[in-house]
Amino acid sequence: MFRSRNEAPTLWQSESASHAIRQWTAVHKPSICRACEQFEMVHERIPPKTPNKNAHIESFHTILESECYQRHEFENYQHAYEVVTGFIHNYNHNRIHGSIYDMSPYEYMDAIKLGIAKPKEIKV
Repeated sequence: MFRSRNEAPTLWQSESASHAIRQWTAVHKPSICRACEQFEMVHERIPPKTPNKNAHIESFHTILESECYQRHEFENYQHAYEVVTGFIHNYNHNRIHGSIYDMSPYEYMDAIKLGIAKPKEIKV
C-alpha cells in the first residue's frame, strides 16, 4: 500500500465494550498489530457507551440483517458464508450509497483518487 505524505492512514475501529471482544483482542493483539503495520492502518477502540462513534457499522449491521440474513434460510456454514460474502461484495461494488454522492464505495474511492469527488469529512 502506497500513501502520500499528507494522506491519513486508514482507521480501523473496533468495539471494546464486551468482555468477549476484550478477551479476543488480548489474545490476537500481536496479529492485529502486525496487520495494522503491514496495511498502514491505525487501530482505535471505541469507548464503551458511545454509540455515536460506531453509528456507521451499526447502520451496516442493520442493512446486513434486513437485506441479507432475513431474506435467506442458510443450509449450513458454507452456504451462509457464500451468501454473506456475495452480499458484502455487492454492497461495496454495486450498491449506491446516498451519503457518498450516490456511488458505490469502490466508485467513491476511485472518484477521490481521480479528483472527481471530494472526500467527505466524518464528524464523531
